[in-house]
Amino acid sequence: MKTSIHLFYALTCVVLAAGMPAAAQQVAMSPELDKAASAALESTLRVVQDSNNPSLLGLRSMEETDSVRLGDPLYVDTLSFDMLVEYQPEAELEQLFAGPGRAVVAVEVNGEVRSWISFVEEDDQWKLTGFGESATAMSVDRAADIVREQEARLVHVPAFNTYLVRFADDDGVRLIPVGPTPIAEMKPNEVLRADEALERLAEHARKIDAEYGDEIRARRVVD
Repeated sequence: MKTSIHLFYALTCVVLAAGMPAAAQQVAMSPELDKAASAALESTLRVVQDSNNPSLLGLRSMEETDSVRLGDPLYVDTLSFDMLVEYQPEAELEQLFAGPGRAVVAVEVNGEVRSWISFVEEDDQWKLTGFGESATAMSVDRAADIVREQEARLVHVPAFNTYLVRFADDDGVRLIPVGPTPIAEMKPNEVLRADEALERLAEHARKIDAEYGDEIRARRVVD
């Protein structure tokens, strides 16, 4: 089956005629990621069709495979457990991130985010690492919709399996915890100053580290 592929905004929509405010500013997709995402969507759709299981991509029926589109990328920064445990308020945000480059690309049907396809950058190439995660992708979309006309990124905390939407406004960098599960006394979709969110995450990490730190590191979910 030939699949039509059109690039939409990742995890956000540009609303035109309805008169609603625009969502997060689009992020340019590199030619390398564009190629990888297009190939990944084709191969993922074959898996869906061969298994007759549309839910793998968050689809509601096999008929929706004809309407699947890709979104633009949302780039992902990784915040490790150890970095949170050692966090100091004076630390620069960019210095806290570790690991290879990552990105997620939304899978949409009629402009509605249903899931995403995830990638990691290795040797200047984007490699497919997974697909689906429908509930997380839709939760990220709702959080990102709060952002208006600012470029958004994602922050991933693997130890807590938590994402935060990151953007900057005139007053500095902001982080929005992604729902539906609250963590570190942060409400889902609550817009927080980056230092406030990081301090809450760090306090949460230190409490967990005191009791479960060795187990978390043994399970290699620290980064």
